[in-house]
Amino acid sequence: MVCRTAPWGSLMANAKTAYKPRGDPLHRAPGRSIALLLIVVLATGLFFFGIAGQVRDEEESVIALHALRAEISTAQSSVRGYTLVGRPRFLEPYLHAVPAVRQGIDDVNSAMSDDNRDRIDSVASIFDEWQRRFAEPTIALVRNDRRQDAEALARTGSGKARIDRIRLLLADEIAEEQEETKESQRVQMFLGAVAIAAIAALSLAVGLAWRTPAGRLNRNPLA
Repeated sequence: MVCRTAPWGSLMANAKTAYKPRGDPLHRAPGRSIALLLIVVLATGLFFFGIAGQVRDEEESVIALHALRAEISTAQSSVRGYTLVGRPRFLEPYLHAVPAVRQGIDDVNSAMSDDNRDRIDSVASIFDEWQRRFAEPTIALVRNDRRQDAEALARTGSGKARIDRIRLLLADEIAEEQEETKESQRVQMFLGAVAIAAIAALSLAVGLAWRTPAGRLNRNPLA
């Protein structure tokens, strides 16, 4: 019987192929790149949605602050009109505005973080003081036909000074919230751009990972 042996060169080539380490860095690189890009996409997405929620909360805070300022102005104007005219219908906006101010303060506090409530606490305190020391005494004087005394109380400026202080606090808070909203929107836009770039890179890496093995299989080693 004739024993045929394969050429030495062919055996060496097969040996190299058989014992090629599966942990070859060239084989691991695409998988690592895809995993890394996937982590970047997921992390960026989580941060993006977190910032989007923060922007929404800040916008709601600004809306609530504007509404609160409007109700306080309504209460002040109503007391002034009632003092000048003395008719009960001029007092109706005040009677509606006072509970609306309380609700507005609650709405603002619920839309803001605990760290940003110092000004709103001051607004609530000053409004209570304005109502107790100016608005209610003025209303009582007008009801008792003492409009001259009510007008004299108004001329002291104590009521106006408190309302002006409230307006200043609210203006500062609105400006700060708007600036924070703009900053959050800039971060949101940046994260959106990063997410798009990461998704594009991930798609490219996946495409290359699928394409490379197919190209190797189609090669003819004898060509």
